[in-house]
Amino acid sequence: MDLAPDTTYVFLVRAVNMYGMGGPSPLSDKIRTLAKGEASYLSHQWSISQKTRSMRG
Repeated sequence: MDLAPDTTYVFLVRAVNMYGMGGPSPLSDKIRTLAKGEASYLSHQWSISQKTRSMRG
């Protein structure tokens, strides 16, 4: 699932493990994706790994 350009999103995270599903995180701040063709750079380098089993929209 790709995010649409120039669109505002908020995120909520829930973790699932062998004991079940955890409670939801607080909602994130609003995040806007860049417009198509808009250039950007990262001021910090982050190492992020994720594993998604399913995503519902």
